[in-house]
Amino acid sequence: MALVEGDYDRGVELARQAKDRFEELGEEWGVVIHLLNMGIVRRYQGDLGEAAQLHEEALERAASLGNDYQYGGALAQLGLTKLARSEIVPAAKLLRQGLALANQHEDQEITAECVEGLAAISVARGTPGAGARLGGLADAIRQEWSLPVAPEDAALVEPFFVRARRELGDAAFSEAWEEGRASGPNEIIAEILSPEGFPESSSPTIG
Repeated sequence: MALVEGDYDRGVELARQAKDRFEELGEEWGVVIHLLNMGIVRRYQGDLGEAAQLHEEALERAASLGNDYQYGGALAQLGLTKLARSEIVPAAKLLRQGLALANQHEDQEITAECVEGLAAISVARGTPGAGARLGGLADAIRQEWSLPVAPEDAALVEPFFVRARRELGDAAFSEAWEEGRASGPNEIIAEILSPEGFPESSSPTIG
């Protein structure tokens, strides 16, 4: 409830207490969940260093568990934190890996988060049309599955969409966005997951 009410510091403290309790019980899956939540809140607060540390720990623990579902979520959250830190190349790798697992497990929320992050990265790399298309796909997934986007997450990717619209012009941006909305997600996701469709090492152009 503290997180819903915007009391982030209280929310982090409650999550830390819950994490410690799960740790005492030896329930590693619960530890991972609360590490992820703590990292998300720290990212929302702009403490990107601590957010990255928490998400990296969650990723390591999820890997040790062999839990692909949690591992995919940790990849996605660490990828978004790397994006917030303008670390575009590692963000692309993490988000593509997270998308692959989310798609495998049919987790629509993580899928949407990864696609949004990769849309922003496409714009940062100088391909605003691809970014708008991916943004449209993420928008369609969220609408179909009634998945609201947190204001803080919207604030992370929205500047990239504003940039894409500015570079493309309103008409071309809207056309690319609607193409993404109308396309089947399987086709676009398959493109993203292919090395040719979304190379991880392309140089970004921030700003």
